[in-house]
Amino acid sequence: MIPYAWRFHVLLLTALGLAIYAGVSGYSLRDVGLRRDTLKGSLVANSVLLAVAMGGLVAAYAMGLIRAPRFPSWVWFFPLYVAVFSPAQEFACRAVLFAELDRRGVASVAAQVLITAVTYAFIHIIYRDLLVLAATLVAGIAWGAIYRRWPNLIGVAISHAGLGASAISVGLI
Repeated sequence: MIPYAWRFHVLLLTALGLAIYAGVSGYSLRDVGLRRDTLKGSLVANSVLLAVAMGGLVAAYAMGLIRAPRFPSWVWFFPLYVAVFSPAQEFACRAVLFAELDRRGVASVAAQVLITAVTYAFIHIIYRDLLVLAATLVAGIAWGAIYRRWPNLIGVAISHAGLGASAISVGLI
């Protein structure tokens, strides 16, 4: 429904709209994962996940299980992906959504993780690739579980940026 070329524009507008919604709804920075007390645990857990997942990506690429990479043509893609697009996805699909699920009384950790993971995977439908959807669902479950235990937007955004840039570099996305 959304033209492929507009995907990052829509992402940024969505994240901006959710930031406004979070502010108007009274969510604190802590509520949306901008906090120090969970940073260390989040960074450690996300680093382990990142190392394992990147190892899997490299192995899959070496075995020829992933198509040849198609690097984005614009020079600013990777810096923007790391600094803006990954944090925007994590804010929209994890930070605000977990805060909202908590506020709405969804007590089941499994339900929270699954809802956020499916939401995250679904935004990747624009790539029209079942492997991408499966990979983003698995990553979303892992990130959701880590975020639920150590709610920290910075840790999950760094992990997302590293894994996403690696997935793009080996041709998965």
